[in-house]
Amino acid sequence: MISFLVQVLAYFFHARFNAGASALILNDEGHVFLVKHRFWSHQSWGMPGGFIHGQETLQQGISREVLEETGLRVKVGRLVEVWSDERWKIEAVYASKVVGGKLKLDSTELLDSGYWPLDALPQPLYSKQQELLSKLAANGGIGNDGSD
Repeated sequence: MISFLVQVLAYFFHARFNAGASALILNDEGHVFLVKHRFWSHQSWGMPGGFIHGQETLQQGISREVLEETGLRVKVGRLVEVWSDERWKIEAVYASKVVGGKLKLDSTELLDSGYWPLDALPQPLYSKQQELLSKLAANGGIGNDGSD
């Protein structure tokens, strides 16, 4: 009985997280593709992506989210960064490359999009992604195929 009680207490008091994933998309000039989110705090800019559905891999979630939000098809490359934020979300960022589709923003979620030089990013920008992009700029970026 005590074991069951411990399991129940652990379930209710243990941290729970949602999983999210974002696509780090760079063009041939090394500019990063960002979208301006309608529902994010201060309608800030950030990488395309979103929450992962049950039974979906992070890579599948990125591909689905980018297609839903932008109309673009991406090839998801290597994992670039993982962080926990806001006490309830774990986010993974994968290098990704546009391989098809036509840019058509989902106007219910997004206000704008564009490619930006790593040293001239739009503001406001989601803070965790700002940190990552600043680090990449300082280190000379990342290849648009996900390689250093």
